[in-house]
Amino acid sequence: MERQLQVFKNRTKGARKGFSLLKKKSDALKARLNQIVKEIYEVKMQMNGVMKDAQWSHTLARRAAGDFNAKVMTTVESATAKVGMRQENVVGVRVLKFDKEATDNKNSGLLGVMGGGVQIRQCSESFSQALDLLIRLASLQ
Repeated sequence: MERQLQVFKNRTKGARKGFSLLKKKSDALKARLNQIVKEIYEVKMQMNGVMKDAQWSHTLARRAAGDFNAKVMTTVESATAKVGMRQENVVGVRVLKFDKEATDNKNSGLLGVMGGGVQIRQCSESFSQALDLLIRLASLQ
């Protein structure tokens, strides 16, 4: 009888410890989820302005340099930025994170030499900022 009582006490103690560990894990995941939701909201609000600025800079560049889209598409040989992936451990749960990995390629070449070079570079920079935000948003979701 005493042996069964001791076994029951050990099981109860183990169950309580397991429950408390799961509760801590659940609380940490909930806190991380709330933080991610707030960041997603902030990034989406930033994204609105950044994409608007990028489109406007593209319009200004097209006005200054003419229609350069076809020229860009034919001269690009490799990407100027790549997306890398890593895993982050949040209380035992693996979460994927994406990072922008810059390459040494600068494909601008002689684009905009006749006119509009400054606007084309500004357009490229604004779309690069938009890409950074998109990668951050993808990492959060």
